[in-house]
Formats: sequence, structure tokens, C-alpha cells
Amino acid sequence: MTIVDFSKALDVHVAHERYDQVSANVRELIELAEDRGGSIIPFLGPTRCGKSELLKDRQPSS
Repeated sequence: MTIVDFSKALDVHVAHERYDQVSANVRELIELAEDRGGSIIPFLGPTRCGKSELLKDRQPSS
């Protein structure tokens, strides 16, 4: 029997259209908040829907 190491599969990120839209919206909201000297942006959603992953994935704007 062959043992397969799937540990690297956990590091794979599969983006999809809705995720990309939400990610773009979050970046836009953060830029608006920074322009106004800061704001609180509530980040709500059900458990394990990807809130933390979305925040970790946010790239600084160029």
C-alpha cells in the first residue's frame, strides 16, 4: 500500500469569482478607511466561511 502525503494540499488556495469580488470589495473598503484616517469595518459571516482567510490573503495595494 502506498502512503500519499496530502499535507501540501492544505496550502493550495483555489480562488473563484465570488471570492475575487469580495476580496476586491474588502481592499476598496480598507483604502477608503485609510483615506479617512481609519474606520471600523465589521467582518461578519458564518463559521468557516473564509473571513480569516480573506483577511490573510489581502495584498497591499500598489
